[in-house]
Amino acid sequence: MDNLAVVNDHNVNLEIDFNKIIPRLSINEQEIINLRFYKDFSLNEISNILQLRLVLVKMRLYRALQSLRILII
Repeated sequence: MDNLAVVNDHNVNLEIDFNKIIPRLSINEQEIINLRFYKDFSLNEISNILQLRLVLVKMRLYRALQSLRILII
């Protein structure tokens, strides 16, 4: 049971860190991360919402994830 509490605390800390990192991304990167991971839209749905071709949505998501990796390290 104690291990579970430690894992839960770690997950909460990780979420707080992400909330601090997300605003450091560009507006386009924030938007794509929000739609994909917080709102749980598919790439096709995001494509329709943003009125962008699917290939552009994939590229923006890939670049946003790259930016997050750089900020986390």
